[in-house]
Amino acid sequence: MMHRNLNAVLPAAALALVVACAPTPPVAAPQPVGIPDQLPGPLPEQPIAFPEFAEFTLDNGLEVIHVPHHVQPIANLTLYLRVGGADDPAERAGQAMIAADLLRQGTTTRTAEQISEAIEGVGGSLWTNADADFLTVSSTVLVDDLPLAFDLVADVTRRPTFPADEVALVVQRTLSGLRAQLGQPAEIARRRFVQEVYGEGHPYGTSPTPASVQAITREALVELHRRSFRPDAAVLVVAGDVDAATARAMAEQHFGDWQPGAPARPVLPRPMEPGPTRIALVHRPGSVQATIRVGHLGIRADEPDFFPLQVMNRVLGGGFTSRLMQRLRDELGWTYGAGSAFTLPRDVGVFSATTEVRNAVADSAVAEILSQLRDLRDQPMDPDEMASAVSYLVGSFPLTIETAGQIAGQIARARLIGRPIEHITGYRDRIAQVTPQDVTTAARRHVDPDRAVIVVVGEAPELLPRLQAIAPVTLYDVKGAPLDDLAPEPASAQAEPTGPRIDAPRIDAIFAEWANPESPGCGLSVVEAGRPVYSRGYGSANLDYQAPITSQTVFYLASVSKQFTAAAVALAALQGYLSLDDDIRKWFPELPDYGATITVSDLVHHTSGLRDYLTLMSLAGMSYGDSWLDDEIVELIARQQGLNFEPGTEYLYSNSGYFLMSELVGRATGLSLREYTTREMFEPLGMHDTWFHDDATQIVRNRAVAYGRDGHGFRITHLFNFDKVGSGGLYSTLDDLARWDANFYDGRIGGPDFLRTMHTRGVLASGDTLRYAFGLNIGDYRDRPTVEHGGSMMGFRTSMLRFPEDRTTVIVLCNLGNINPGQLAQQVADVVLADRLGPAPEPRGRPAAAPAADEPDTAPKPGSPLEAYAGSYHSPELAVSYQIQADENGLLLTRPRTDHVELVSLGDDTFRVRRGGWSIRFIRGDDEAITSFVLDAGRVRGIRFDRAVDD
Repeated sequence: MMHRNLNAVLPAAALALVVACAPTPPVAAPQPVGIPDQLPGPLPEQPIAFPEFAEFTLDNGLEVIHVPHHVQPIANLTLYLRVGGADDPAERAGQAMIAADLLRQGTTTRTAEQISEAIEGVGGSLWTNADADFLTVSSTVLVDDLPLAFDLVADVTRRPTFPADEVALVVQRTLSGLRAQLGQPAEIARRRFVQEVYGEGHPYGTSPTPASVQAITREALVELHRRSFRPDAAVLVVAGDVDAATARAMAEQHFGDWQPGAPARPVLPRPMEPGPTRIALVHRPGSVQATIRVGHLGIRADEPDFFPLQVMNRVLGGGFTSRLMQRLRDELGWTYGAGSAFTLPRDVGVFSATTEVRNAVADSAVAEILSQLRDLRDQPMDPDEMASAVSYLVGSFPLTIETAGQIAGQIARARLIGRPIEHITGYRDRIAQVTPQDVTTAARRHVDPDRAVIVVVGEAPELLPRLQAIAPVTLYDVKGAPLDDLAPEPASAQAEPTGPRIDAPRIDAIFAEWANPESPGCGLSVVEAGRPVYSRGYGSANLDYQAPITSQTVFYLASVSKQFTAAAVALAALQGYLSLDDDIRKWFPELPDYGATITVSDLVHHTSGLRDYLTLMSLAGMSYGDSWLDDEIVELIARQQGLNFEPGTEYLYSNSGYFLMSELVGRATGLSLREYTTREMFEPLGMHDTWFHDDATQIVRNRAVAYGRDGHGFRITHLFNFDKVGSGGLYSTLDDLARWDANFYDGRIGGPDFLRTMHTRGVLASGDTLRYAFGLNIGDYRDRPTVEHGGSMMGFRTSMLRFPEDRTTVIVLCNLGNINPGQLAQQVADVVLADRLGPAPEPRGRPAAAPAADEPDTAPKPGSPLEAYAGSYHSPELAVSYQIQADENGLLLTRPRTDHVELVSLGDDTFRVRRGGWSIRFIRGDDEAITSFVLDAGRVRGIRFDRAVDD
């Protein structure tokens, strides 16, 4: 896998946040289920064995750090070059980022395809990235492939060719991503904020623009490489299951003859001196909410107050229990989230607090943030609040140094930015020693609300009068140009966008492959603000009768159903039946207490950590073709004694969350999901052919049958008796989906509060904002904002792709499993929105096939024959037993109702399924005998199987 970070070049820790709608007064909510008064206490603190790392320098000046980590047979190699976005000439801002991307596009010894084939052939990864301060090249491989990793990292770093055609492609791709970024309010606010804080012209206050990216040439990249890619301006980190002698020998072999001569890195200029509090208001016409950022210059990496400031930030805005979250979200109901952060670049960073609120309360939110900053300086720290923050920081720190790459990254970053290494090795002890007085003293030194920069992005005419009461306001447009006033936009800019352009022959050509009665196919509808302007069917809904697909054909929508389940939850919350902040154990007391709260919002945004019930069914040998009661599925979820991760810390798509949401609607409203959505949504909108299919015996007229391909043509894949709803299960037609689309413009159902809720994106505890809202992905395509979701199950493939600014939606519903409806929807958009879309994406050619990687030989732990792993293993969570057998070819795993699968050893009692996504880690007892194993399978992590006693 290869990766490039196309985020902004500057060192700002943004926390993009979304609006939460306060519910209306309750209609008739049931009594809440009791919750225990006291949660279990934390486990005792476990010691950390921080590895003894070594440092040495080659004769050419290359610094090398070796970090041993012998937990897994994996090695990580990362080269840090002291060149980044802050070194770019202002007229070519973005140059380091593009250079990083191009390193993998060919060297003097390998083509781009050969680089890809080499790393993918061993199942490894090769990453390149550039931020404000450093450019990195990194590779992770199995330890036996470390020589290849060294060879590739050295090759792409030392011998890139920057092919002219690839430079042009990367520049265009960067421009496309940049234009999309420049339309996002969080990015607009970040750019304005760093420019206001650092001052115009400061490298940290300069961001790439379309003009600066277009100015980047191959000649400039070659010169950048010649001047800055030098060993005496680099740090090499070798981490993992590697000894120091090997690390030194390979570093000498691949980098020892690299010639030094890097010029001295210029000292960054002093940032602008802070002045009295001022507001920069960026006018973004049409914004219904305001994006707010409040802060000023922060600290350097070697700041003595580093540890008290860590505690202070945790208290202020470092998590869901922080002051900003509790005040702005929980008490006032103004936002979905708020937070704060310090950045640590190689020079001075920034401190900022951020949130997003509706326009009507933007001035109040700014005033509240300033008040919270003053309280930090003026009020003594509450001991309980302080203890909670310290406990969290101490307890969570081990999660940041679990892997070799994490440890190496922490050490390398410290060395590069001048952070004392003791800040890492002694982190927990130093945090534990912080006192309330330390925090107050640090706040008084480093937090100054009377000299803060305040950036607000939103509808300026509505915001300006209120903000002027707080501090002087300067107006800007979204491109950063000053505004003298808020004169009306030209008439041409105010005009409604023209409708989609229908070129029927070009659209029909996209679906020509399936446009015959002997093939399954697709239904297409191009919709303008809820009004179908072009609908066609291609192929047959039922091959038995060659019944054609029409706009009235009833399709199973698969995961497109999720937006309707989420809509039901949003409506129920607005009607007062439930709250999005409810602990789900209020409604599902049968679920285990995982020691951390899972909210309804976590279910909506896939941040719950709940294991996916469809995967659990498969692991348990439960066939979709059988009849299962809803209570049995709830019981399966409730049997899980562990989570995939702590709620709110990760995004992992989980059908369990949406299945439970269907049950939640029933428990909260007294109506099934089908009954509630029919009464509150479908009937009022005239969607008479839409329902949640919770009765497998129901006759469905005009239903499409799903198919797959085999060697003889097509076969039926639709399982008619699968009637679980929430994560899927909605039946509908093209005509009805157009009526649903209309509601996103006229708000007939739910009104503005409902529409805002539906577009509310999830926010992780880290402050990262997800693309995922209420069953909707918020993104962009060819520089145009999009709202979309797709579905895939049992041969049905579905997609709804909305372009809200163009009031145009493309709906594609298919009944053949190998069709990609999302791609087809984009191709239709390419036609109907051709005059408004940005640059076309790169052609979708098929990638060159990589040579098949040799499977590693089965190699158990030394001294352990394969028979040591054989036996019967049982999982109470799945209520199923697996059999492990050993024969002359290796290990075989057999589970109910399936064929056996082969296990391939990764060493150290860890195996993976050959050509599968599962991994199995065996666990030994005190006598070294195998006692159990832990299974990871995609959206399910950490399932434990215990060995039968008689094995």
